[in-house]
Amino acid sequence: MFFVILQDTGMRPDELFPMRIENVHWNENRIWIPEGKTRNSRRFVGMSDRVKQILSVWCSGRTEGWVFPSPRSKTGHLTTISKGFAAARSRAGVDPRIVLYSARHTFGTHMLAATGNAFAVSKAMGHADIKSMEHYQHPDTSILNEAVNNRNRNNTHTDWHTDEVKQ
Repeated sequence: MFFVILQDTGMRPDELFPMRIENVHWNENRIWIPEGKTRNSRRFVGMSDRVKQILSVWCSGRTEGWVFPSPRSKTGHLTTISKGFAAARSRAGVDPRIVLYSARHTFGTHMLAATGNAFAVSKAMGHADIKSMEHYQHPDTSILNEAVNNRNRNNTHTDWHTDEVKQ
């Protein structure tokens, strides 16, 4: 559940755990993040249909308070699930390099590839600098190969080897 929410919203885990029900804008399909790692962390993130479904079941009619309350925590809400996540990952045989934060990277990578809009994705993720988007770029070089092959098919000039530099 947590991995799915992070993957669909691009939130940081430390933004997810202290989430309050009052900050879930159900009718607008977005969640308000009131504070975080950077000054740009104060933002709205989109709420996918499956995140909305997960949160509505989890909150089950509650209208205020922590989304993920924890009576054992000093803060009153969950602060980490790292031990539980590691155990579930191990039981599932998932590579130990996959951590909860990987879901945020999945969001960034997929949203950048789908939209091509680094600025919008950067804002959605709360980055202070658009340079942070470099980690999420995984260029598909097949489009370059296709462009070169199209150019070559359409090029009637076949004497390409005569353009060598003479010494």
